[in-house]
Amino acid sequence: MNVRWYASRLRAMSIAEVAHRCYRAMRSLPNPRPSAAMRAHIARWQGPEPFYFARALCATPVSSALLGEAALLCAGKRRVLGLGWLDVPAERWHYEPRADGYWPRVDAARVVRAAPPQFDPRLTWELNRGHDWVVLARVHASTRDARCRDRLVRELGSWRRANPLGVGINWVSAMEAAIRIHSLVWCAAFLRGTSVAPVLGEMIYEHAVVVSEQLSAYSSANNHLIVELSALVIAARALGGDLAGLHADAFARLCSELDRQVHADGVSAEMATHYHVFVLEALVLVAYLERAHGMARPRLEAVIRKMADYVAAIRCDDGSLLQQGDDDGGCVLGLFRPCHTDQVLAAATALSSPARQTGQGFEGSFFVTGGAQPPGESRAPRSRRFVRSGQIILRSARLHAAFDAGPFGFGSLAAHAHCDALAITLALDGRRILVDRGTCRYSGDRRERDYYRRTAAHNTTQPASLEQASATGPFLWSRRPRLTIHRCDLMEDGDIVQASHDGFPGWAHRRTLVRHHGVLLIVDELVGTGAPTRIVSRFHFAPELDVMRSQSDFWVRHGNSSRAWLRSSAGHARVVLCGHSDEYASSTTAATVELADTSDRALITAIGPADESLDALLEFAADNGFAREMLLERLH
Repeated sequence: MNVRWYASRLRAMSIAEVAHRCYRAMRSLPNPRPSAAMRAHIARWQGPEPFYFARALCATPVSSALLGEAALLCAGKRRVLGLGWLDVPAERWHYEPRADGYWPRVDAARVVRAAPPQFDPRLTWELNRGHDWVVLARVHASTRDARCRDRLVRELGSWRRANPLGVGINWVSAMEAAIRIHSLVWCAAFLRGTSVAPVLGEMIYEHAVVVSEQLSAYSSANNHLIVELSALVIAARALGGDLAGLHADAFARLCSELDRQVHADGVSAEMATHYHVFVLEALVLVAYLERAHGMARPRLEAVIRKMADYVAAIRCDDGSLLQQGDDDGGCVLGLFRPCHTDQVLAAATALSSPARQTGQGFEGSFFVTGGAQPPGESRAPRSRRFVRSGQIILRSARLHAAFDAGPFGFGSLAAHAHCDALAITLALDGRRILVDRGTCRYSGDRRERDYYRRTAAHNTTQPASLEQASATGPFLWSRRPRLTIHRCDLMEDGDIVQASHDGFPGWAHRRTLVRHHGVLLIVDELVGTGAPTRIVSRFHFAPELDVMRSQSDFWVRHGNSSRAWLRSSAGHARVVLCGHSDEYASSTTAATVELADTSDRALITAIGPADESLDALLEFAADNGFAREMLLERLH
């Protein structure tokens, strides 16, 4: 990190936070040595009771996919986000797979600075979250395959030897320790009544003491803190003993954080779709375990319902989400990894409307709900406005679009925000068309980090190469845009929305959306006092799509099938290839339509399904105060 970053980071902190961080830097991690009574409790501990599911459910047959995963784990392979399945060293706990190197085994406070600059801790943390341990425990519980149990026991012992308290990359983040708590508790549940349970109990206790003393605070108290508090609630309920005293305060703080980190309309204040689902997962895990202990938590469950409602509103029929902000591909519970969003949404929905079924469906949602799954529901698509968060969803039978007119991130850092003010993401006929370009990775290459956060990586407009906000670190923004919604008319036969932001120095960007049936009209204007400049709009298409130009139109195809068209008034238009990342640590290229004109002219663009024309939308626009002839002239 350079001097500019340190100066910007200090400006983002209060005096109290600076003092707090200095205190933490000077002290060592707490010694989690249990009392004699707690040692005796752990020695007798047989596993968590009550839990999400009854012991008998452990015998439920394992899916072929999970059996295959367990076989790969026993063979020494590991799946690491976008890097896929890898052969990793036996002592992999400090291994950085992309760089093919090892983190230095020094004090956790110094390890990141002591490592080579290309190292990315997120990749190593994925190997240490314990997700694979849960898979091994689950498969052993059902099949009694000794290979899975023996592998798990060896790995637990290996991890403890390789990670003495406070040394190395795996004690840097309290949230990573919190996620391991969730994994360890689930392993103990699948292995209830076995000799492995006390070993797991010791690790749960050690981790819980560390997390309780290292909770994220001040400007760092974002989704990390919610996951950390969720783990303390889970550990207190699951292990009990001396940890039981953590429960009341952890649960109260968790509920307090929901008021701070989740808007009243149910949208996460971080303005990052993935972290919205990640937080929802942690809350679902808490809610179900509280229910298992006979505690109704209406306030928590009300927040879960609202958050799930937003996820359902942005979920496309193909399972993708209308994405915004950072996405590191993470989950809290390893069994939730396949179809992460759908599993979390199913479990959240089952809180309100459970229906027993014999099939297990997905492993994660099946066991979290104790075998309950939500009944299938189908709602007529409708446009919606999430008022507090500024998120607007435009829907028809064929079109599904999200418009970001909300705050730029959360807190003094806005750590997981992107330059996506007034950006749209869009699906047609249930399949994604216009997408966010993704995240790729957080560490190891600052240029790559900034590439995916910049204005040009999103479906929005900018004057020349100006940026909406100033990134002064990989998780830090200084100058940020302010957004205003001027009009939001959501009607049965169409929608009209207008919003603006002031993020570009000397310029305001105003975007108007008009939807009728499956066609969307986008009008972009720059308002400023400077000399005319170049206005550029970009439309980023999903990587599975091909985009071709035919005279004034662009046609979008998937294989041999035409999916959509795009037409614009731009004086200059072209198709370019841009970097795209669907999974953390992996990237490819995908087609982007780049449109440019002078800033003294509104840039008008329309997009719709391949078999639906623009004519009906122009009539709708004219009926609602737009100059039909001007639109017709500009677009033809």
